Amino acid sequence: MNVCVHWLFSCFYRVKISKRLKINYVLITKAKYGGEKFVSVIIRGLGRMEKELENDFDFDFDSSEKKSKFGKLLKKQKTKRDVNKNSTIEIKGREEKRKSKKVSNETVNKIEKALGVEFSEEQLDVIKHVGSPLSVVSCAGSGKSTVLVAKMLYREMEYGVKPLNMLAITFNADAKADIEVKHAKARRKCKLTRRGKATFKTFHALFLMLLKCMDKYEDVDVENSTKYMYMLSKYVKGADDDDKPNVVEQMFGYRSTIINYGISTDGIENAESMYTDQHNFDLDNYLYIMEEYNSVKELEGVIDFEDMQTLLYKEIVEEGNKEPLKAFQRVWGDGDVYMDEYQDISKIQRDIMDNLIVDFKRLMVIGDDDQSIYSWRGSDPTYILDFKYTYSNASIKYLSTNYRCKSEIVGAVRPVIERNERRMKKNIEANEKGGHIEYIKSTGNLGGLIDELLEELEHTPSGFYEEIALLVRNNSQRMLLADELLEKNVPINIVNIKFSLQENSFYKTLIEVIQMIKNEDNKLFVKHFNKMFKHLNRYKVEHYLYEDVSWYVDITERMFYNIREHDIDMLEVIKGTNSMYNAFVCAWKLLKGHYKMLGDKGYGSFDKTQTIMKHILKHSKGMKIREFLDREKRKHSKLRLFCDSDEALSINTIHSVKGLEFESVYMIGMNNDILPDMDRYHSLIDKRGFEYAEEYLEEERRLFYVGWTRAAERLVVEYDSNNPSMFLKEVWKGEKAEN
Repeated sequence: MNVCVHWLFSCFYRVKISKRLKINYVLITKAKYGGEKFVSVIIRGLGRMEKELENDFDFDFDSSEKKSKFGKLLKKQKTKRDVNKNSTIEIKGREEKRKSKKVSNETVNKIEKALGVEFSEEQLDVIKHVGSPLSVVSCAGSGKSTVLVAKMLYREMEYGVKPLNMLAITFNADAKADIEVKHAKARRKCKLTRRGKATFKTFHALFLMLLKCMDKYEDVDVENSTKYMYMLSKYVKGADDDDKPNVVEQMFGYRSTIINYGISTDGIENAESMYTDQHNFDLDNYLYIMEEYNSVKELEGVIDFEDMQTLLYKEIVEEGNKEPLKAFQRVWGDGDVYMDEYQDISKIQRDIMDNLIVDFKRLMVIGDDDQSIYSWRGSDPTYILDFKYTYSNASIKYLSTNYRCKSEIVGAVRPVIERNERRMKKNIEANEKGGHIEYIKSTGNLGGLIDELLEELEHTPSGFYEEIALLVRNNSQRMLLADELLEKNVPINIVNIKFSLQENSFYKTLIEVIQMIKNEDNKLFVKHFNKMFKHLNRYKVEHYLYEDVSWYVDITERMFYNIREHDIDMLEVIKGTNSMYNAFVCAWKLLKGHYKMLGDKGYGSFDKTQTIMKHILKHSKGMKIREFLDREKRKHSKLRLFCDSDEALSINTIHSVKGLEFESVYMIGMNNDILPDMDRYHSLIDKRGFEYAEEYLEEERRLFYVGWTRAAERLVVEYDSNNPSMFLKEVWKGEKAEN
């Protein structure tokens, strides 16, 4: 017996046992257990010690000890313990599996109740997914934001992921606010009390935060490029003064495109790479203005968002700066990262995020390649298509049920979008039967459309106008449609007053030229003379700004400046008429050559200018000048009043309503010169090649799909019967095939 005790304590000594594992020698020597039973008890103690010290390199028995009686007893006891342990694990595993399934179902039920939904199998598959990078390809109306929020709640409730370690990134502030509020409300309803909250940020906000964590950018100021638009407009060549800010805006858009595609770091390098004659500015003039822009920013010590991205890209991707990485990983290194609207991500944004994320198994992106419509800012459906090849062991899951649109609406547009080659193959289905589509033919006259709309408005209280959407391809359409509806006393919301006819530069030039002639206004003459009399130089007419003489008398009576007799006749007609229509006709004859020249040089579209002119002439017939001008002021005031009002009918571009839904949608101007613009398509074939032109056509088809799938219940499509959109023909072909 004493030999046993001494042998055991020699083992203790050999492994340099810690204080917490020492056995009281007195208790052992006084123990009343005898023989083998005593040794068995001690052996069990050693077994527990062996488990605790399994990593201690010095804890072992030599071969002779293992063969001894005590070694055999230890082995016997260990074997028995292992058998019991395995049995316990097996039983516990079955119990935990049943318990886990029960808890999982309870968790899902809680989340469903909190969000007021019942998840489909597809949605549950996304919510419960773990263990690999996940791309969720979600069709229009599939409830992706709800699924994203549910996924975050499930991760917290089932896996104990702290909200503080969750990051959700969106592309605009409205989407960010919507998801953030939805998540906060659902957490409260689920009675989750863990301190802290998940982080919701736009790419702008996240990148600025990471940039400022570096000492050299700590005090950097970010300005919107639009702040400098009017200052830079003075450098624009070729365009009218009123149009110059718009030209600068287009230049900024082009700069953003080549930076987001990773082609240029400053908008100047490789600037020619994507330039075509479709751009409404001269490339050399663009380069000069961008040089001026960069100089102004440097002088003021500011950057814009494109600079922010390129600086962050340089620091993280090119130079491997660890500061922003540490700042990101300190909070989200072991957490979940979610990216919404992934089809809108640009190359530079994706590359930055790929260098920030530590554990890609905890990355989830969600988006729809069929709704990638922002190529002009660097987005590309390729990033969704190549996800499984980009990230190791990546999983692709689908949300293919449209809960927004009824079956008639989904079924009609599905064959259209399926014509695109660069897309994920998916079976898009509507959750509910029904829906109604109506087609309205027109030949340059919106009368039929307006009658249909007025009939619907008769049965719609003004408080429900937000359930009706009028969708157009471009702002020119929005401007003229708004004016048509104002003529019918329909309250209209055009979002921003700059989209009104009364703010259009061509319209304002027409009115000012008529006022210039009527009032013999010298200032207006100096402003507009070069639009009518190209042979005159500015230095010859500047004296009218400070001399008390009449330009009109000098031209019409004194025959100064060799003005053509036809032009003098037009001046005299305008001077003597009280008819708004006649005044517009003569003013257009004086200005037409100037706008034709601008169109030929690529500064604006002469066809659009002619369309505006036809609209103005139509609505000025039979009106006196003062009567017309008073009416225009009233319309302008109404538009100001109803901007951003819920009690007015909204007119939006298709680009601006992605992600929204309406009970009733009107798609207006679905013609082959608008959506798609086939002239541009053929021009791209000549300038950039067939493949590039096809990419343009596929994006236009996606834009058509986005507009179509905003409608939940009713869709009205207006088109020119002489030139319907090729996408409408694809709809009709699909309908015939089904029938």
